[in-house]
Amino acid sequence: MPNVYSINLFSLKQGPLSVFMCLAFFLLSATPLPAQYINWAKSVESFSSEYGKYQYSAAQAIGPPDVWPAVESSPVAWSPRWPDKGEEYIELSFEREIDVRQILVVQSYHPGAVESVRLEDAEGKTRLIVNDEARRMSEAEAPLLRLRVAPAFRATKITLYLNSAKVAGYNHIDALGLLEREDEILPEFRKKRWPEEGEAVRLGPAVNSSYSEVHPVPGPGDSLLFFTRKKHPANYGNANTDDIWISHRRKGEWQKSVNAGAPANTGGYNHLNAFTAKSAKAWCAGNMDGSGGSDQLYTLKWTGSGFAAPRSVKIRNFYNVSPNTSFHVSADEKVMILSLQRSDSRKSKDLYVSFAGPDGIWSEPENISSPVNTVADEVTPFIDPEGEYLYFASRGHSGYGDFDIYRSKRLDESWLKWSEPVNLGAEINTAGWETYYSATADGKRMYFVRYLPGFESEIFEIRMPAAEQDTDEYFVRIWIVDAESGLPLEAMVLSDIERTAFGIFGSTFSFYTRRSSSDKAVWIQASAPGYFTANSFWKPGSGNEITMALYPLREGIIVPIENIFFEANSARLKEVSFPALNELAAFLKQHDGLVVEIAGHTNNRCSSSYCMKLSEDRAHAVVRYLISHGVPAAQLRHRGYGKSQPIDSNDTEAGRKRNQRVEVRIIETGEEKK
Repeated sequence: MPNVYSINLFSLKQGPLSVFMCLAFFLLSATPLPAQYINWAKSVESFSSEYGKYQYSAAQAIGPPDVWPAVESSPVAWSPRWPDKGEEYIELSFEREIDVRQILVVQSYHPGAVESVRLEDAEGKTRLIVNDEARRMSEAEAPLLRLRVAPAFRATKITLYLNSAKVAGYNHIDALGLLEREDEILPEFRKKRWPEEGEAVRLGPAVNSSYSEVHPVPGPGDSLLFFTRKKHPANYGNANTDDIWISHRRKGEWQKSVNAGAPANTGGYNHLNAFTAKSAKAWCAGNMDGSGGSDQLYTLKWTGSGFAAPRSVKIRNFYNVSPNTSFHVSADEKVMILSLQRSDSRKSKDLYVSFAGPDGIWSEPENISSPVNTVADEVTPFIDPEGEYLYFASRGHSGYGDFDIYRSKRLDESWLKWSEPVNLGAEINTAGWETYYSATADGKRMYFVRYLPGFESEIFEIRMPAAEQDTDEYFVRIWIVDAESGLPLEAMVLSDIERTAFGIFGSTFSFYTRRSSSDKAVWIQASAPGYFTANSFWKPGSGNEITMALYPLREGIIVPIENIFFEANSARLKEVSFPALNELAAFLKQHDGLVVEIAGHTNNRCSSSYCMKLSEDRAHAVVRYLISHGVPAAQLRHRGYGKSQPIDSNDTEAGRKRNQRVEVRIIETGEEKK
């Protein structure tokens, strides 16, 4: 199967008439090279020990990193069963055999215990690579151990040896990768970048106090904020429990918060999880009867000045091993996402979906699985007002430390298929604990909770500039293949936005660029050493997969050049052709040893002599354009073939358009310009 690269594209809307689009690229610290060049382990062959069957198991070392760039104890990394025991090992295999020039070991907790690694090829031959202490990375890079392999060794397996007595405590391995390249490529870290105006601001003393505040939920009209205050002396009936509190916004300022009182608060634990304007309902979890036991789910009708009596929410086969339940309800009150620990969870809280039934009873919760759920906890879900995105907090995805907040896009109507989660970035997430994301119905304000060691949890707000509100996320999956063999290729993929590398399997940069409308096509380019660069266009909403075939640089190869257009019955180039011709010129100047023939072709609508002359003139027009843009004339030939070499039927309009084309035939190859 060819390599698959997923790219996120965001359409931004401001009002019903003005539509914007942006490309979201994800941050990868120092390098401009896409990390799809890192081959991560595919399966576990053997190991000395593992801390758990699911959490901290050997299987957690498979695939790309789940913890990096954070350095912390996490159940999504492999941990030997005992700390400080001595020699431990894990043997992993890879999907394909490659010429290894680097080994990348991602150490997520107590790094420094790696002694050596052994590479093994398909025939069982091995090479031992010893960790050279003299070449240790800097303290900031310590979790990433990069071992050089010289000369290269063709391998399909790796065995990692730890000396756990060398570094006190449990030693965790997040991932192991093999690289064919010598570049210092880093692992992927997919994160959202916020505009500068979207700065997180701590709410003032009207909301935050010396006690802990959690669960911020915007109320009707964005003039109310409901939240939970923990262990406050004014809590209803019992100062050691959690109560629902309310703050009103007047003239843009939050007023001093007040306890919601009975019946919202019962003397037990009470948390308001969601508010739906459709029926003015607050959806709560806690002790509806004041019993102090495990969470019950119930609703409270908002009257405009307070709450009516609670009503129980009935869910089929509802249970939660954990005493605490966080959940959210869609704006149409048809879908509920819950954070629960159940029999099909893996020793942690997972996110589940439940649907409202015609009898008023919700369906049995169903685990939404990967890529959202991990063996770590996923908690505090939030469904955006359009029902397209799921926000949640997790310790099981790449992040800054502890709980971070992530976003995933719903991919179908089952509510079970989701995109790869994206970290909301450093504007929200820190090395501390961030949870409880929520947003107003218009998307202008977002709230979350941050907890830092030594402080109580506090509520923060992000006010988004108008042009960044109401985002729609588009996905396109790009398949890169060799045009002759159909085999997968590793390629650099660029967009037409500032010629910056897309976030492919491993990401490079993160930024937004708005375009005039979402119906404009996005230009995409793929390139790989030894291949002719390919260009394509993708229109959001036109499908989420495209295949790009790259042609090898070999004499006699014919490469079709897309998006070259002429005036009707003329050799005059249309302006829309210039971007593709500029790319061709840049490629030929970079590969100054190439000699190519520009070949013109037509359909069969005119006489042979007319078609021959027209195709010759058009090929010549392309050559003149290339020369005017710096391509040496010695690299170029041109020839018209008229209608003699059709590639499709001339009986249809689509076929005739395909036959009317420009191609490049490689006459001579040469060394690439260094």
